[in-house]
Amino acid sequence: MYEHLKVVFKEAKKAENSLVQSSPAKFSQFTEYYLEGPDGKRIDEIELSNKKVLSAVGADNTSKLKVYLKENNIKIKNVQDLQKVVHFLNGQS
Repeated sequence: MYEHLKVVFKEAKKAENSLVQSSPAKFSQFTEYYLEGPDGKRIDEIELSNKKVLSAVGADNTSKLKVYLKENNIKIKNVQDLQKVVHFLNGQS
């Protein structure tokens, strides 16, 4: 599993008139996660959801992963849950 921190700068916007508020300049941070394929030649971006992770893993691991997620009541919403899933998939190899 790879993690990429992305920072985007948005410039300040001046109010066009008194009915619209101006907005200050700000930095927004995003974290993207990537999974490496079993052959090591491909890295795909993955979103933090059960459905997206199940579609990203190979067809041979999908059924095993579904059972693992259901037995352990895991809903992938944070990095720790994704790490549990990656650890499980690495143990299956």
